[in-house]
Amino acid sequence: MPSEDQCPHSKNEFERPIGVPIGRTNLNFGPNETKRKTTMAEENTAGAAPEWVLAAGAHALASEDAMRFTHGGKCIAVYNLSGSFYATSGICTHEHAFMSEGYIDGETVECPLHQGLFNIRTGAALSPPVTKNLQTFKTKVENGQVYVLVE
Repeated sequence: MPSEDQCPHSKNEFERPIGVPIGRTNLNFGPNETKRKTTMAEENTAGAAPEWVLAAGAHALASEDAMRFTHGGKCIAVYNLSGSFYATSGICTHEHAFMSEGYIDGETVECPLHQGLFNIRTGAALSPPVTKNLQTFKTKVENGQVYVLVE
């Protein structure tokens, strides 16, 4: 079973790899105003400022469907509910199953392992055995691409 900090990358048909932040130059300025290149591992360290991350093309995610991706060690599920996009943590809070593999019914997703229900919009745990809410993330669609604000 996946752990909370592991989520395999989803296959993506787009040129930009899944989970790569947009608008980044990969340059940091040190105390002496010198430039140096950084690695993705340095950029994705804990405590980094929130950033909009490309999740998928809006057309690549069918209505009433979900997909997952990883960014900075976080597994995130993205849902398409009749053309509106939402994102939650990608791992069930009960037994570490992938939420993107769950059954979507209206605004709820059922965990594929033990059938606990969560509200997709709010992340609220709705029925046993789940008791802990899913973390939610803001989303936006620009130029046909779905972005998630990852903290």
